[in-house]
Amino acid sequence: MMKAIFTKDYQDLDTITVNFCLESIVEYVDREKCFEHILWDDTDERIQQAAMIKEIYEYATKWRDLRGKEINLLWADVPLKNTRLDDYAVIEIKEKEIEDLDTKYCNWVISNRKHLWT
Repeated sequence: MMKAIFTKDYQDLDTITVNFCLESIVEYVDREKCFEHILWDDTDERIQQAAMIKEIYEYATKWRDLRGKEINLLWADVPLKNTRLDDYAVIEIKEKEIEDLDTKYCNWVISNRKHLWT
């Protein structure tokens, strides 16, 4: 878990914070095997928690990286000369989507941290 959060590359504190929250869910699912050890369908609250854990897990392990790669491809389409603000509009929208999902999921992890144990 520490290697996933604290990489050799420089990262700002906000990136480390997001990585920690997302990696907490990966740890909980992959290494603590929460879906093997806990009954998740006994109450509506537990069903909702399980659904959110699965959603965050999919985002952390697949979708966030794919969205980042999509943004990198968009950067390749930005002209090197005579750029306008419009050239960055789609990139800004995609970056905002990631930022909003990061915030949503980090807030959920912090708010539900007492439930993240097996």
